Amino acid sequence: MTTKFHIIAAQRQGMLQTDRILRRCIFFLVLACFSSSLLADEVSVPSSKAIQAWISELDHDEYDVRVAATEKLVQHPEQAIIALKSRITGGTLEFTIRAIQVLTRIAVSDTAANEQAQLAILNISELRPTLASRYARSSLNQISVAARKRSIQNLRDKGAIPIYLEEDVPDSGLQGFMFGDEWNGQEQDFRLLQFITGIQVLELVGAKVESSWFNYFARIPTLTMLRVRDASLNRQAIEKLNELESLRNLEFKFVRINDASVPSLVKLQQLRTLTLIGTDVTSDGEAVLQTNMTGTQIDRRVGGFLGVLGQAHPIGCLVEVREKSAAEEAGIKTGDVIVELNGTRIANFEALRDEIKVHPPGAAVKVRVLRAETFQAYHVYQKGDVGGAKFEKHELGLKIVTLAGANSFLVRRNFREGDVIVQYHTFLQPTEIQFNAIVKQAEMRWVKNSLRTQMSLVAVRHPQFLEFDVILGKFP
Repeated sequence: MTTKFHIIAAQRQGMLQTDRILRRCIFFLVLACFSSSLLADEVSVPSSKAIQAWISELDHDEYDVRVAATEKLVQHPEQAIIALKSRITGGTLEFTIRAIQVLTRIAVSDTAANEQAQLAILNISELRPTLASRYARSSLNQISVAARKRSIQNLRDKGAIPIYLEEDVPDSGLQGFMFGDEWNGQEQDFRLLQFITGIQVLELVGAKVESSWFNYFARIPTLTMLRVRDASLNRQAIEKLNELESLRNLEFKFVRINDASVPSLVKLQQLRTLTLIGTDVTSDGEAVLQTNMTGTQIDRRVGGFLGVLGQAHPIGCLVEVREKSAAEEAGIKTGDVIVELNGTRIANFEALRDEIKVHPPGAAVKVRVLRAETFQAYHVYQKGDVGGAKFEKHELGLKIVTLAGANSFLVRRNFREGDVIVQYHTFLQPTEIQFNAIVKQAEMRWVKNSLRTQMSLVAVRHPQFLEFDVILGKFP
């Protein structure tokens, strides 16, 4: 005799089997959507009453009626989306499947309503756990490829600029987007970013940037780099970034934030680098950040932009000049060595950067440079080697006055009269006594023990000092 318990168990088993069958059905229906024709050439605009009638027929007892209602709704996407969004959460299982199918077919179509359909499915998927939200999430997985491609295009049409792994090379892989002055979309358009997997970089530039945008950006699970420039932000926007566990690099350039934002920045312990250029964060605020963010490299600068990259040089900072920078406009060239800024001696790139950062954009500074050909020579002292040169003292080191002797290693290393040796081994601005002493020592090592001595010299050719008046620019 069948018990009530057995009847209930059988009913539950039947429901589970039906659910599995329906999942398979929606999967194959979605795949079929990509190749089906979605719209008739000319269709009349149906009344609201007709739309509601077709929606009601989505769970009609007769299969043919359900299919016909589905096709009619697909042919009128704008009206169908609006009507379905208000009714989809309260229907039966059959109704839910049919409604999601309608939205999915519109989402993968070439109609103007595809974006609205994508967002409608996304809205439903984010509701509390229901049958509708479950099937919406399943549908999102099925339309992901088409949705990604269309979302990228829709964002571009609204003024977003794609950022590729290699600039202007789409095949190199999409890294993210820049939203600047050309952006003409609405805030809700940022939800399209959720259809684009793998976004790592966002750049936000200009007065159009709003703090409320960060409510959408905080939902991007793969975002590692965020750059913001020439914008105003409130503390709530920075607080939102704490939701991004993947964020590693944060850069604010001329963003109007001050020490009031420091407590919010301190919470971003996941950061590896924090760059603050041209903000109102003070040195006291920086000290708080340095104390509380020990795992983060913090670069705070309040000064102007010279526009050079630097590397070590025995007498200063050897620079590479950026195009259209303040340095280039003043006449400084790549290969110049900056030795002074406003009368302060510059020993390396760090010293140059520290000196520049105390001067705001638009400030005038005087830069003294050495313009010369710099070269480095290596030599292993051999039997019979001689220095073979006469020198005179030079402000940079030793100036070669004459070269003589076939056994002169200076001749063999292509030194010329007039060259200035600025470094010999570890000696900066060496004297003639030091130079001759080291050559003599190398000779003795060879005679006594046949030991060879490695020699390293840095020299400059045709040296001249120049001074430039530079108006510091703004960081790009």
